Amino acid sequence: MSTPVSTPVSTPKTVLLIRHGEKPDGDTDPNLSAKGWARACAITDTLPALVPTGAAPIAAVVATAASPHSVRPIETVTPITLIRGLPFAHTIADEDVAAVPALLAQPPYAGATVLVCWHHGMLPKLALALGAPPADVPEKWEGDDFHTVWILTYHADGTVGFTMTRQPHL
Repeated sequence: MSTPVSTPVSTPKTVLLIRHGEKPDGDTDPNLSAKGWARACAITDTLPALVPTGAAPIAAVVATAASPHSVRPIETVTPITLIRGLPFAHTIADEDVAAVPALLAQPPYAGATVLVCWHHGMLPKLALALGAPPADVPEKWEGDDFHTVWILTYHADGTVGFTMTRQPHL
Protein backbone atom coordinates (compact mmCIF):
# COMPACT_ATOMS: atom_id res chain seq x y z
CA MET A 1 0.00 0.00 0.00
CA SER A 2 1.46 3.35 -0.97
CA THR A 3 1.35 6.41 1.18
CA PRO A 4 0.16 9.55 -0.54
CA VAL A 5 2.93 12.07 -0.93
CA SER A 6 2.20 15.75 -0.74
CA THR A 7 4.21 17.64 -3.31
CA PRO A 8 4.61 21.36 -2.87
CA VAL A 9 3.21 23.60 -5.55
CA SER A 10 5.93 25.13 -7.68
CA THR A 11 6.30 28.88 -7.47
CA PRO A 12 8.49 31.47 -9.05
CA LYS A 13 11.46 32.55 -6.92
CA THR A 14 10.64 36.24 -7.26
CA VAL A 15 7.67 38.19 -8.64
CA LEU A 16 7.72 41.90 -9.47
CA LEU A 17 4.19 43.33 -9.57
CA ILE A 18 3.65 46.60 -11.43
CA ARG A 19 0.76 48.64 -12.61
CA HIS A 20 0.45 49.52 -16.30
CA GLY A 21 1.84 52.81 -17.57
CA GLU A 22 -0.03 56.09 -17.69
CA LYS A 23 -3.29 56.32 -19.59
CA PRO A 24 -4.60 59.22 -21.67
CA ASP A 25 -6.83 61.87 -20.13
CA GLY A 26 -10.38 60.63 -20.17
CA ASP A 27 -11.03 56.99 -19.51
CA THR A 28 -12.21 55.87 -22.94
CA ASP A 29 -8.92 55.19 -24.75
CA PRO A 30 -7.75 51.61 -24.08
CA ASN A 31 -4.13 52.44 -24.95
CA LEU A 32 -1.21 54.03 -23.14
CA SER A 33 -0.62 57.77 -23.31
CA ALA A 34 2.67 59.13 -24.67
CA LYS A 35 3.98 59.21 -21.07
CA GLY A 36 2.80 55.61 -20.62
CA TRP A 37 4.75 54.55 -23.71
CA ALA A 38 7.81 56.40 -22.38
CA ARG A 39 7.47 54.40 -19.14
CA ALA A 40 7.02 51.15 -21.09
CA CYS A 41 10.30 51.80 -22.88
CA ALA A 42 12.09 52.95 -19.70
CA ILE A 43 11.24 49.83 -17.67
CA THR A 44 13.41 47.82 -20.03
CA ASP A 45 16.33 49.33 -18.08
CA THR A 46 14.81 50.36 -14.74
CA LEU A 47 12.98 47.18 -13.67
CA PRO A 48 15.90 44.75 -14.05
CA ALA A 49 17.84 47.01 -11.69
CA LEU A 50 15.10 46.55 -9.05
CA VAL A 51 15.40 42.76 -8.93
CA PRO A 52 16.59 41.89 -5.40
CA THR A 53 20.27 41.11 -4.90
CA GLY A 54 20.86 37.40 -5.38
CA ALA A 55 17.70 36.85 -7.41
CA ALA A 56 17.91 35.74 -11.02
CA PRO A 57 17.21 38.30 -13.77
CA ILE A 58 13.67 38.68 -15.07
CA ALA A 59 13.06 35.54 -17.13
CA ALA A 60 9.37 35.79 -18.06
CA VAL A 61 6.51 38.29 -18.21
CA VAL A 62 2.78 38.06 -17.51
CA ALA A 63 0.11 40.70 -18.12
CA THR A 64 -3.63 40.71 -17.80
CA ALA A 65 -5.50 39.87 -20.99
CA ALA A 66 -6.64 42.61 -23.33
CA SER A 67 -10.21 43.82 -22.92
CA PRO A 68 -12.33 46.30 -24.87
CA HIS A 69 -11.47 48.84 -22.15
CA SER A 70 -7.71 48.36 -21.86
CA VAL A 71 -4.64 46.90 -23.49
CA ARG A 72 -2.37 49.03 -21.29
CA PRO A 73 -0.79 46.19 -19.23
CA ILE A 74 0.20 44.39 -22.44
CA GLU A 75 1.52 47.59 -23.98
CA THR A 76 3.49 48.42 -20.81
CA VAL A 77 5.54 45.22 -20.87
CA THR A 78 5.79 44.69 -24.63
CA PRO A 79 9.10 46.58 -25.00
CA ILE A 80 10.89 44.63 -22.22
CA THR A 81 9.47 41.38 -23.59
CA LEU A 82 10.64 42.06 -27.14
CA ILE A 83 14.01 43.64 -26.35
CA ARG A 84 15.00 40.93 -23.87
CA GLY A 85 13.33 38.05 -25.76
CA LEU A 86 11.25 36.96 -22.77
CA PRO A 87 8.34 34.50 -22.73
CA PHE A 88 5.09 36.48 -22.39
CA ALA A 89 1.64 35.33 -21.29
CA HIS A 90 -1.38 37.63 -21.46
CA THR A 91 -4.38 35.32 -21.39
CA ILE A 92 -5.83 35.75 -17.89
CA ALA A 93 -8.67 38.24 -17.44
CA ASP A 94 -8.14 41.11 -15.02
CA GLU A 95 -10.66 39.83 -12.46
CA ASP A 96 -9.38 36.23 -12.61
CA VAL A 97 -6.37 36.75 -10.32
CA ALA A 98 -7.00 33.34 -8.72
CA ALA A 99 -5.77 31.75 -11.99
CA VAL A 100 -2.36 33.47 -11.87
CA PRO A 101 -0.71 31.18 -9.26
CA ALA A 102 -1.44 28.10 -11.41
CA LEU A 103 0.12 29.79 -14.44
CA LEU A 104 3.22 30.76 -12.44
CA ALA A 105 3.61 27.17 -11.19
CA GLN A 106 4.42 26.07 -14.75
CA PRO A 107 7.55 26.52 -16.86
CA PRO A 108 8.96 29.01 -17.69
CA TYR A 109 7.67 30.79 -14.56
CA ALA A 110 8.31 28.20 -11.84
CA GLY A 111 11.63 28.90 -10.14
CA ALA A 112 12.18 32.11 -12.13
CA THR A 113 11.98 35.86 -11.59
CA VAL A 114 8.73 36.99 -13.21
CA LEU A 115 7.45 40.45 -14.06
CA VAL A 116 3.66 40.75 -13.74
CA CYS A 117 1.74 43.82 -14.99
CA TRP A 118 -1.91 44.27 -14.02
CA HIS A 119 -4.56 46.94 -13.46
CA HIS A 120 -4.04 48.77 -10.17
CA GLY A 121 -7.50 47.97 -8.77
CA MET A 122 -6.75 44.24 -8.76
CA LEU A 123 -3.11 44.30 -7.63
CA PRO A 124 -3.84 43.84 -3.89
CA LYS A 125 -6.00 40.78 -4.65
CA LEU A 126 -3.34 39.48 -7.03
CA ALA A 127 -0.60 39.87 -4.41
CA LEU A 128 -2.73 37.95 -1.89
CA ALA A 129 -3.51 35.23 -4.45
CA LEU A 130 0.24 34.86 -4.97
CA GLY A 131 0.76 34.29 -1.24
CA ALA A 132 1.87 37.71 -0.01
CA PRO A 133 1.36 38.13 3.75
CA PRO A 134 -2.04 39.86 4.19
CA ALA A 135 -0.69 42.17 6.90
CA ASP A 136 1.90 43.55 4.46
CA VAL A 137 -0.26 44.16 1.39
CA PRO A 138 -1.82 47.63 1.14
CA GLU A 139 -5.61 47.58 0.81
CA LYS A 140 -5.42 49.52 -2.44
CA TRP A 141 -3.01 50.74 -5.06
CA GLU A 142 -3.45 54.47 -5.48
CA GLY A 143 -4.93 55.50 -8.82
CA ASP A 144 -2.20 58.03 -9.60
CA ASP A 145 0.72 55.74 -8.63
CA PHE A 146 2.64 54.47 -11.65
CA HIS A 147 6.00 54.12 -9.86
CA THR A 148 5.56 51.49 -7.14
CA VAL A 149 6.83 47.94 -7.54
CA TRP A 150 5.71 45.19 -5.17
CA ILE A 151 8.24 42.38 -4.86
CA LEU A 152 7.30 38.91 -3.65
CA THR A 153 10.15 36.58 -2.71
CA TYR A 154 9.42 32.87 -2.26
CA HIS A 155 11.56 31.14 0.37
CA ALA A 156 12.47 27.46 0.66
CA ASP A 157 10.48 27.14 3.91
CA GLY A 158 7.27 28.13 2.08
CA THR A 159 7.08 31.68 3.38
CA VAL A 160 6.67 34.64 1.07
CA GLY A 161 8.42 37.94 1.62
CA PHE A 162 6.80 41.19 0.51
CA THR A 163 8.63 44.45 -0.10
CA MET A 164 7.83 47.67 -1.93
CA THR A 165 10.13 49.88 -3.93
CA ARG A 166 9.75 52.63 -6.51
CA GLN A 167 10.71 53.02 -10.15
CA PRO A 168 12.43 56.25 -11.08
CA HIS A 169 10.11 59.10 -12.02
CA LEU A 170 10.03 59.95 -15.70
